[in-house]
Amino acid sequence: MAAWRRGRSFLAALFLFASLLQAAPPKLVVVLSFDQLRGDYFEANRRYLRRDGFRRFEAQGVIFENSAYKHANNITGPGHAALLTGCYPHRSGITGNEFCDLRLDSCMYCVQDDAAGLSPRNLLVPTVGDVLRTRDPKCKVFGISMKDRAAILMAGKKPTGAIWFDATSLSYTTSAYYKRPAWLTPFNTAHPATDYSGKTWTTSISDSLYPRVDDQVGEGTFSSGRRTFPYTMPPLARKDAFAADFVRSPFSVQHLFALASTCVDREKLGADAHPDLLCVGISSTDALGHSFGPDSREVQEMYVACDSLVAVFLHHLDSTVGPSNYAVFITSDHGVAPIPEIIRNQGGGQGVAVDAGRIREAQLKNELNAMLNAKYAQGGKEEWVRDIFEPSIYLHYEPIQRRSLSYDSVVAACVQYLRQREGIGIALSKHDLMRGACPADCSPELCEWLQNSCYPNRYGDVVVYPKMYWIIGAAQATHGTPYVYDRMVPMMVLIPSAPNGGLTNKRDIFRDVSPVDIAPTIAAWWSLSLKNVDGTPLPLDCGK
Repeated sequence: MAAWRRGRSFLAALFLFASLLQAAPPKLVVVLSFDQLRGDYFEANRRYLRRDGFRRFEAQGVIFENSAYKHANNITGPGHAALLTGCYPHRSGITGNEFCDLRLDSCMYCVQDDAAGLSPRNLLVPTVGDVLRTRDPKCKVFGISMKDRAAILMAGKKPTGAIWFDATSLSYTTSAYYKRPAWLTPFNTAHPATDYSGKTWTTSISDSLYPRVDDQVGEGTFSSGRRTFPYTMPPLARKDAFAADFVRSPFSVQHLFALASTCVDREKLGADAHPDLLCVGISSTDALGHSFGPDSREVQEMYVACDSLVAVFLHHLDSTVGPSNYAVFITSDHGVAPIPEIIRNQGGGQGVAVDAGRIREAQLKNELNAMLNAKYAQGGKEEWVRDIFEPSIYLHYEPIQRRSLSYDSVVAACVQYLRQREGIGIALSKHDLMRGACPADCSPELCEWLQNSCYPNRYGDVVVYPKMYWIIGAAQATHGTPYVYDRMVPMMVLIPSAPNGGLTNKRDIFRDVSPVDIAPTIAAWWSLSLKNVDGTPLPLDCGK
């Protein structure tokens, strides 16, 4: 009897010890942002995926069913700024990949820095990593991506490092704003991207599983002119072609995850009492998606390849950091619209046509200039439109002032023209948007999303979005609207040590969540004060 009691006491102590381990917040949080990963991709491709990749989040973690951004301009800069700040553009100031700052009378790239080359100086709010390192400089924060803006905007202003791929040197680099990691040059030497020249990307999904058709009207091509598998990476003699094809292939994702694993190992992330943050932007998915669209075999095969690479990376975290010491988020900066030429013909057999099409920026600029010249310049040739960076149309003020015109009347003329133009769904002045005077057919939710994208000093005089299934731009497929296909992104969380994936109530998987909730969640885990944000902590308990 005494032995039994001693045994039971030992088991009780063991369970208590295990629960205490589970109650500890993660020592390392990893955020994986798969650029242009639309929210329906996981379920659509589920049957092709392995159990230890994306599906591990289903078995051991949490996949929230209703995850979407609540801002309208869903593109890379605003999305990646939102992920680790918890703020939409109306707070972050990152209103687009490019924008004009009216206070500076200058147009710029979102991470442009004339002194350092590239930096987060245009980001107006702190990331959770900034708050973490302000409290404890021994914590490490890294942003890694193929795209500079993804790495920089996720890492924030005070990271240990931000690293991105340079298509000119075909290697990973950083800027003068950051301290270059000592291990980066050895990594580039040991893992040259040039090793992938001549390698061939072939299909991996069995035809018996009925994958998508490999050739559809409207798809783009690789540099060879091919738009069907297999795809062979060009020789290095065609350097520009190699770079363009490499960043659209799973080979670049493999290369990126090798860098991420090296960062974990060399920086000893998650190895001590000072929590660390690693943000990885997988940009290759976006580059491929723009060329081939969301309904392509190429995008489908890309995510199956990414699935295997996620599995390898998670196994690496298991063996180096330990399952009780890390948590991983998988999400995206935006979704994507279908290729107009594909979607408008999908109902053809039933005699149903979808209203879909495309508009070029240059075309829109020329039309507005012609309309304003006819109205105010008696057929003259003034340049009224300064720049168009969707959704912003910036006007030149000089001809308005020189001709003693009413600014409001010129803006109103632009809005009126756009509302009648084929393919335009939303058009209004910035001033109307700021005061909530959205068009009558805008729902209150849509008006809120439009306002969440507006930082007034960096927004155009006129705000414009295409109709649903229309796109503005030259890419085969693109994004950047408030429609569900652009706002809907995954929210997948893996906390290996947490029972039920950290959920205290299983019904919470159906609540509305957003990527802006990631930063407040991390802040809550690490007892950080993240103020004035749009997100709220996810209902996940991993202890404090």
